[in-house]
Amino acid sequence: MTPLKILLIIPQYDVIGGAETQAKWLAEELVNQGHEVHLITSSHEKLPKISKENGVIVHRVINNPRVLSLTTFITIYKVFKYVKKIDPDVIHAFFAYPTGIWCLPSKYLLNKPLIISARGGDIQIKPEINYGIRLNPIKAFLVKIVLKWCDKVTVLGEGMVKDALDAGAPKEKIEIIYNAIKDSEDNIDKNLINEIYRKYNLPKDKRILLFLSRISPEKGINYLIDAFENLEKLYPDLILVFAGSGTELQNVKKIVNRKNLYEKIKVIGPVFGREKRALFKISDIFILPSLSEGIPTVLLEAMLYSKPIVSTNITGVNEIIENGKSGILVPPANSKALEEAISKLLHEQRLREKLATNARKRAELFSINKIAKKYVELYRNLIRIDKHQTATLLSFLSKKP
Repeated sequence: MTPLKILLIIPQYDVIGGAETQAKWLAEELVNQGHEVHLITSSHEKLPKISKENGVIVHRVINNPRVLSLTTFITIYKVFKYVKKIDPDVIHAFFAYPTGIWCLPSKYLLNKPLIISARGGDIQIKPEINYGIRLNPIKAFLVKIVLKWCDKVTVLGEGMVKDALDAGAPKEKIEIIYNAIKDSEDNIDKNLINEIYRKYNLPKDKRILLFLSRISPEKGINYLIDAFENLEKLYPDLILVFAGSGTELQNVKKIVNRKNLYEKIKVIGPVFGREKRALFKISDIFILPSLSEGIPTVLLEAMLYSKPIVSTNITGVNEIIENGKSGILVPPANSKALEEAISKLLHEQRLREKLATNARKRAELFSINKIAKKYVELYRNLIRIDKHQTATLLSFLSKKP
């Protein structure tokens, strides 16, 4: 088949987050599969405006504006200018807002198919924890416009279909494509393992519970701290590691100090690359007590590294973790249930081994190679439809007297 020219657009590319990781993996895998891939993202003072990175042509040319500021219109113009210059077969925007707003004029003025990949907070809302951009009426209106007028809306799982409908997406435009996982060929050697123990002051004779994600209200971190407060009294050989950054990072540190748990709970901040993989390797149980999720990349990573997992039985999570088979799922916002599930795994080695083995097998279903092929199939279908509609319109116009 003829290779495609694909344009991905994402507000941030040079930060480590779930959406950014997925965009990077997808872009690089599309290149591996023979396509020409361009990616437009925010400018960065320390990085070149245009560069080729692992085959992906990255254009760091935009800012990340607020609602309908002057910068928004400048960004819309910049995106239009680059879409016209690149002339892609398809535009694939990560997030309905703000990215969808940037791309919508280019779709219609330059006749390009537009896919919106909704990621979670751009369409989901949870008022009790002030989560979701649609809590802002102006942003909710803009999201509705984008979802209505784009060509396709991809969501991360069955649980997000209702969110997309509530946000304004027509049912026939919604398609489920899960997050992907990319296997790493890096060997995590003993020297790196020792460096991780030293750098983060982790005792080698303790069992490690690992939380690795964005440290923000929707992650349910307080419930994990409450559960651990009881667990550490029962299991003296236990420590809890919080790895990540976010709005609640300083608050978590204050809670840990207030509870006098700073020797047992290590808040180490964000970790990247080989260090992150080494941290997975030395951990005993991975825990993600989220209150709201899309399809969390970090869970797929934990599965790939054969970790027994405790998470919450919420939409998104329960589509990738089979309760009792590839992990243990507990009700959200329930410290006692978290405590009991973790305790069960600490007690039962055979259960830990079974869950870890099954998790690894299940992770293979979400390989980046398979997910990229699903996107390519979607791209080709939209390009085919777009060409047919254009030909039909031209034929109609040519017949007019």
